[in-house]
Amino acid sequence: MLDSIRVTLAQQLDLQRRKQDLEMQVLMSQINPHFLYNTLETIVWLAEEGRNSEVVEMTMAFTGFLRISLSRGADYITVEREEQHVANYLQIQSVRYGSIMRYTIDIDPALHERYMLKIVLQPLVENAIYHGIKRRRGRGQITVTGRRQAGGMYFAVEDNGMGMTPERLAEVRTSLQNGAPLDPDGKGGYGLRNVEQRLRLYYGCGLTIESEYRHGTRISFTVPDEQEGKTL
Repeated sequence: MLDSIRVTLAQQLDLQRRKQDLEMQVLMSQINPHFLYNTLETIVWLAEEGRNSEVVEMTMAFTGFLRISLSRGADYITVEREEQHVANYLQIQSVRYGSIMRYTIDIDPALHERYMLKIVLQPLVENAIYHGIKRRRGRGQITVTGRRQAGGMYFAVEDNGMGMTPERLAEVRTSLQNGAPLDPDGKGGYGLRNVEQRLRLYYGCGLTIESEYRHGTRISFTVPDEQEGKTL
């Protein structure tokens, strides 16, 4: 019995360490120097152009983005705050990519007071921008959706970007399941890997990826409908 208890405790400690490592990784991604530099540079450019109201709006979006990223160390936040987080991010990016990007956030207000793991939508939106919208000609559309389903909450991020060939889609799905890099050089797809691993650790489920080459990609997941936040 003592041996069994020791094994169980060791497994629990390992699980907690893995969760903490992933949370630290996602936090570091939120304060990525490249993103911070580009955002501050855009604010300076707007100020130089005399677009003062946009300076205020973007600065507020930026501070809101960082505030929710930290969330006082909480690992779960309300759906409403998760929606605000992704809205702040999209508002910031729409200034930079305004000519090629438009977006819609359509999350059922009935979900606002429910709780979910934080920072799972924004990495999917970031992926949609950099691997979907930026690779197509003309203006792209990103849609963030949230709905209640039987026994859970369904969320999806969809874009009408370049999409993936069947071969590439199969590679991405396999890599996510195995925890392997999504690109041969190991540099791409970090956000997807992090979200996939965190969903599996916290909820026991992962991402569903659907894509059609030259037509777009949808990445979705379903999590339990929870009324209270949790801690590590």
